[in-house]
Amino acid sequence: MKPLRILIVDDSTSSRLMIKASLDQIPERQIDQAENGEVAVNKFALNNYDLVLMDIHMPSVDGYEATRRIRQWERENRRQSTPIIALTALDHAQASVRTRGVGCNACVPKPVKKPLLMEAIRAVTGLDFTKPVAPVGAPDAKSAAAKPAPAQGPSDIDKLRPAFVAEKRREADIALLALSKNDFRTVRMLALRLKGEGANFGFNELTQIGAELAEAANKMDPQTSRKLAQQLSAHLVKLHESYR
Repeated sequence: MKPLRILIVDDSTSSRLMIKASLDQIPERQIDQAENGEVAVNKFALNNYDLVLMDIHMPSVDGYEATRRIRQWERENRRQSTPIIALTALDHAQASVRTRGVGCNACVPKPVKKPLLMEAIRAVTGLDFTKPVAPVGAPDAKSAAAKPAPAQGPSDIDKLRPAFVAEKRREADIALLALSKNDFRTVRMLALRLKGEGANFGFNELTQIGAELAEAANKMDPQTSRKLAQQLSAHLVKLHESYR
């Protein structure tokens, strides 16, 4: 099987790394990344991808617009449609309808759960990654069982957590600044991003705060939004101290 070329589109570095780590079940893969929708469209026009994982909530060119532009480019250049999976922290039922309306083939909710993501990938590509093939020369089950298991070091997620917390601290400061200008759109975007990422890194409380802050920002409620943003900032300071 030829390597599966995948484009991950997300404006959060932490989220891109998490999604990339979730693809480890695909034995042959080549991963490319785009930090926003504009970059994604440009890369898509220059490369041949087998799959696009498209975050929906991004500044400037969001996932909806990027998907529209990709589908338009395919039509204009008479290219076969490439599977696009939307990743979103919005209500899944509504998001699924809207993302399919712009050309996405499937929609996976954030926080992204690996089994759901892999099932969506299997559905849109027709490939089954549940039966890995052992490489030539690999030890059989009996000989492998006879050897002691290697010591377990920090997981990939453990290694990513400090950088994730630092990134969210910066975004909490941006949210507070946005609130001072009544920029609820920016606050909602950052809150939805937090909602979609927190649990993936083992921070369920961050996901909860993100969900509540997104709802408050959507209602343009300055008092509740500011209270939640301050709560978020204080919680992230404590998490940051724990990693020092």
